Amino acid sequence: PAPGSPEEARSLACLNHLVTDALELVPDCISYMKMLTHQDIFRFCAIPQVMAIATLDKVFNNPQVFTGVVKVRKGLAVKMIMTCDSQAGIESWFYQFAVAMRSRVPASDPNRKRTLAACDAIIDLTKRNAPSQVITMLTVLIAFVAAVFAYMQFML
Repeated sequence: PAPGSPEEARSLACLNHLVTDALELVPDCISYMKMLTHQDIFRFCAIPQVMAIATLDKVFNNPQVFTGVVKVRKGLAVKMIMTCDSQAGIESWFYQFAVAMRSRVPASDPNRKRTLAACDAIIDLTKRNAPSQVITMLTVLIAFVAAVFAYMQFML
């Protein structure tokens, strides 16, 4: 669909509807993950679930889904895999992605209320494991310094 066209708006509404359907299942996923007691089985189940919520965040309201490839960055995928060894670890990711998606729900989206409710349910279930603001700010600062350093290397 052409950018800004009615077809694009309908396509994004359909995509967001599908993402919302999946988000509404997250509380069941979190409940199931809490029942897993064997560490290897937990990781076996946790990694695909965290990758799934990251993918939902990536495709949500993203018109590039219809014109190209949309993927989770390798670095982020590795970071998620390395921290999927506990319930707190996966809840932290679910929290971050739910907050990110919630902030991007368009006012014109026909599923806005459902999407906001689904994100709010996830946030409520996972807020005790939300990353601290200090860690989040440090991560942003490190990323900024790395970007400046890379830019300076490129310019030399």
